[in-house]
Amino acid sequence: MAQRSDKTARNAVGKRPDGRRTMRHALVLLVGLVAVVALTVFACRQGWEYLFRRNPRFGLIRIDIESSGYWGKDAETRRLMASMVEVSLKDGLPPGVAATVFSGRLGDIRRALEAVPSIESASVERILPGVLRVRLVERTPRAFVNGPGSLANHLVIDDEGRLMESRYCLNTSALPVIVSDRSWRIGDDTGPLKAAVEVLAAARIHYPDIRIRKVSAVDPECVGLSINFRGGGTLYTVLMSPESFEENLWRLQRGLEDLIRSGEPYVVINMLYRHGITLQ
Repeated sequence: MAQRSDKTARNAVGKRPDGRRTMRHALVLLVGLVAVVALTVFACRQGWEYLFRRNPRFGLIRIDIESSGYWGKDAETRRLMASMVEVSLKDGLPPGVAATVFSGRLGDIRRALEAVPSIESASVERILPGVLRVRLVERTPRAFVNGPGSLANHLVIDDEGRLMESRYCLNTSALPVIVSDRSWRIGDDTGPLKAAVEVLAAARIHYPDIRIRKVSAVDPECVGLSINFRGGGTLYTVLMSPESFEENLWRLQRGLEDLIRSGEPYVVINMLYRHGITLQ
């Protein structure tokens, strides 16, 4: 009985080195696998670097800019935009290394372009061997935004409330003006201008006979308008609540039609009363 116990103990002791050996083999295999993966990733990166990113066969020949807005209006603006794209393309390249069409990621270039305030969306594609084609959709300015400390006719705003510099936009000469009691900078939250932007859009889309020249965004409880009606030279001052603009503009158009038919010389139209219009 004692001999059998001793034999069992010796067998148990003899098995321990086999377990440690298995663990060592697994560890060696794991390290080898990690090394193979690392070498594969390194080889792929080096292959991409020298076969594409730094391959002179794909050297940048030109950057084509396509846009129906400011950035496509003439050779000078297209050249300026192309230089901005090239700076983004070369970002991260060592000094002295020539750019290729594979030097930058297309998604990074697109995001850099869409960060420009006047650009709504952009697409970038490679045309091998050496051309980048950039297509831009630019924002449409709807009004100038003026306020204390702001340069007159310096900033414009689009239907989404995005502020832009007017010099980078087209067709701004006949835009209405939004007057505010604060100064504005690109990137500011334009929530206080929301009502003014909405009434301009409602009039432009649904009531083109009402030509808004100026919108006052000073009082959050009242929207003040300076308007012409049906191409006439009379300038009317209109006060309305900052809500239900389509309904209010419908009421305004009917009131103006009645006013013109009557021949009365009133030029101030107060629509702050819910069920009536006061003329002055």
